[in-house]
Amino acid sequence: MSEFNFNLGSSDLESTQLAPFLNQPYLGGLKLVEVNVEDVEGRDGGATYEIVDFVFEMQDAPVAGFQHRHRIFNFKAFDQSDLTPEEQAAKWASRLAYLMKYFIGEENSIKVINASSSWSELRTNIDKAFTQLKDSWADKVVQGKIVGYINGNGKAILDFPRYIGFMADAESKTPLSFGKKEREANQAYAAAQNASDNATSGDALAGAAAAESAGSLNF
Repeated sequence: MSEFNFNLGSSDLESTQLAPFLNQPYLGGLKLVEVNVEDVEGRDGGATYEIVDFVFEMQDAPVAGFQHRHRIFNFKAFDQSDLTPEEQAAKWASRLAYLMKYFIGEENSIKVINASSSWSELRTNIDKAFTQLKDSWADKVVQGKIVGYINGNGKAILDFPRYIGFMADAESKTPLSFGKKEREANQAYAAAQNASDNATSGDALAGAAAAESAGSLNF
């Protein structure tokens, strides 16, 4: 694998046309198709978030009990306003180093982390690393698992587990699997999704009934 060099130029990542985003838990092959560094403005003109976005494409069939209509998953690492730049970098260091080693190698991943003393530097260095070493990861497929969660705001979301162990090499003799707590989390996610779908259907029916009772215009 190429030696990492932070002095090379800026990102030349090509834009990828993405299918609709994943909407169910997933266990299987993941192909990294893009790594994007972007600034995203918060809702209603709020704070701007500095994001690193790893874009994955699903390679396998759905998990039993789930129906995948979509095939793209975005893993977004972002800054938090309540942390200092140094704390932000430290917060993401181990999780990002773990993810990156499957695509640019462990040694290069460690170099990226050690060369970054702030979140801004970490984003820049990730961008440079994945741009320079694109040939080493462009067609690589790994095993991965994406779990359904209910976040602190009660919203159903999908994410890699918050702990190390959510990836493995494609040729690993020990395939990944969902643990008991992950299966329970997936069930809670599915229940929340179903409740949301039912509420949406109810709102649509109520709206249709209201429109019908209003009659039609005569010109």
